[in-house]
Formats: sequence, C-alpha cells, structure tokens
Amino acid sequence: MLNQLDKKSKQDLRILCSDLRKSIKHKQDKDNSICKSLLESCLYDDARQILCYAALNDEINCDSIIMSALSDGKLVALPRCENKNGDMSFYYISCMDDVEIGHYGIREPKPHCPKVSNYENSIVIVPGYAFDKYGNRVGYGKGYYDKFLQNYAFISIGLCYNTFVVEKIDCDRFDIPVNYIFTDSRILECEKGE
Repeated sequence: MLNQLDKKSKQDLRILCSDLRKSIKHKQDKDNSICKSLLESCLYDDARQILCYAALNDEINCDSIIMSALSDGKLVALPRCENKNGDMSFYYISCMDDVEIGHYGIREPKPHCPKVSNYENSIVIVPGYAFDKYGNRVGYGKGYYDKFLQNYAFISIGLCYNTFVVEKIDCDRFDIPVNYIFTDSRILECEKGE
C-alpha cells in the first residue's frame, strides 16, 4: 500500500503513516514480534550498551527491549532532547522509574540520570514512521536522530511495521540511514544507497 507513495514527499508520508499507525491491527502482537526478533539477534547479544527510546502510544512499544536489556545486565540509555536546535543526548536508566514525560510528550530520563560519555559497543534503536531498503527513514521532522547519528559510529536499527517499508524515500545530505530494519515479519540488512 505504501509502495504506491514512494514518490510522495516526506511530509506526505509522515501524515499518511501517522494516520495508519493509529489503526494498526494486532499492534501488541506485532510489537512483541519485532522486539523478540531483536532480542534474539546477534546484534543485541554482542552489544554492551543499548540506546533505545521510550515509545509514544502509536509507536512500536520497545519497553520489553529496555526491560530485557536491564535484566540481562546491559547498560541501557534513553534520549533526552537538550534544546529545540536538534541536540539530543542519551542518559542511563536503571529502571522505568527513571523516566518522566519531557519535550514533545516523549518519555525521557529524569535529570538525576547520568549522561552517556562512552558509546563504545553500543547499538542504537531509531524510531520512524517508515523506512526504505536503504535504511532511509521518515522521522518526525525535527532532525534529532540525524544530528546525533552523524557524530558517532554505531550499528543503528530501525523498528518498523513491515507494511511501512517502502521502496525508496527521498532524502537529503543531512539524513543518516540505519543499518538494519526489524519488522514484524523480517529483518533487513540495509542496502548501500545509490
């Protein structure tokens, strides 16, 4: 369905996906399948540190990834928007009680949480409305993740419903693609861009 919209602008895709995500059938089952797939992957096993996000209601809920990683003894960090200029940093949490509602209604680490200074051996889980086979994504249009990703070398992973993987998303020079996409029915190792 979304593949018919490959030539649409990011803003058009953002609006369409936002509407479609609110009516995903069997959302919890699909979210669980995506998270289970990631938790069973070598990418997860090999990572010392998991940089995740605390999902909004219509996003893929990855709380099970956060809880499993904490239980497995991994370091877990969530992002906090530092300002409206697209600056974002990750902060360690030890449980979900370390999280509060922050900018844009997003759950963020509380002020007492320590800031991550060493990103060695981390994977970063990146939210998005839609992704293409090259790892390009339609995010929320604020540029926080792109700005963050351009400064560090990570294995980056997009979580996405399979029906929201499109053939090609137009991107600009500031967009940073992810390396892998985990969906409810497959795992994609992203192709190199054209």
